[in-house]
Amino acid sequence: MKLQAFLLCRDVQTGPDGLLNILGVGLDTVSVKQSSKELARAKIIIRFHKETIEIGKRFMVIKVVDSNGKIIGSPIETTIVLSPKSAGSETIVNFASNLLPGNHKIDLFLDNKLISSYPLKVVWRQHTKTM
Repeated sequence: MKLQAFLLCRDVQTGPDGLLNILGVGLDTVSVKQSSKELARAKIIIRFHKETIEIGKRFMVIKVVDSNGKIIGSPIETTIVLSPKSAGSETIVNFASNLLPGNHKIDLFLDNKLISSYPLKVVWRQHTKTM
């Protein structure tokens, strides 16, 4: 199985033609208000290209890991089904977490094997004054 896309974005929709319509793609930094309970929010898009021999159920896990290697929050676990009728298989995960500023990564596991990591930086949002 080949990983075609592993992206962090603001929003995504799948069109009737199977194309992914992605907004705000390419994020690697999320900002949150300082001293608030605001969650860092984004969507994670994962798309696989499969071969005929890979049809069936696969176990997928997403873990957010801090710079010290500690897992943040609970891992996201799901089963994906690869059917022979679809050209690819995509999974869209809504991601919201209480992350402290720093450098993190999002690890993607398929059938308990690490297949990709995505960098994620969390920063405090700067307060702006309006006149």
